[in-house]
Amino acid sequence: MTVDQYIHAVLDLMPQATPNRDQIARELRANIDERLARGEQLLDILAQLGKPARLADEYLAAIPMVAVPTSERFLAKLIDFGPVLLIVMPLVYLGVAKIPGPGFNWIVFCAFTFACSGVGLCLYTGFSEFSTSRTLGKWMRGLHVVQESGRRITFAQSLVRQLPFLMSIYFIDAFFALFTDRHQRAFEMLSKTRVVVASTQEI
Repeated sequence: MTVDQYIHAVLDLMPQATPNRDQIARELRANIDERLARGEQLLDILAQLGKPARLADEYLAAIPMVAVPTSERFLAKLIDFGPVLLIVMPLVYLGVAKIPGPGFNWIVFCAFTFACSGVGLCLYTGFSEFSTSRTLGKWMRGLHVVQESGRRITFAQSLVRQLPFLMSIYFIDAFFALFTDRHQRAFEMLSKTRVVVASTQEI
């Protein structure tokens, strides 16, 4: 494993919103380069630093995870819903307009808009949270999604988080956030993930 590969492996376990993420990379590289300059072997240096997962956990353990009020999460979700709705509505309108009939069927339009927006929001949220740990709404509200350890969530965890949308039980799932200490939804507890403030400053 090269120095770049080792540093990348450490950073890849950290959410992109991790405070001082770039600084961690620079300090880690400087530490390794300094020891290499003293004549130490790279394999020995990496062995002493430990596995990337252990080192990432050490960095993340020093970062407090502040639970997010349910109201903030609701606002973030509303922000996410807006762009999805703006994309879905014209597409559904064009599709419904092609249905034969005496006039435009507004009931079908509303039903398809609601259904397609739900699926679109689910796909967007799952992909965005897995790739960047946050959505547009979470970014604007200063939030991000992490594992309970603070690590970046996995693809499987991002899928589990979206199951309530696909199963049409989101409001039941979200109801749990009102009564849990960390404001976690039921499927967040199941996936061992949580939404936290993206900085050390509380809301």
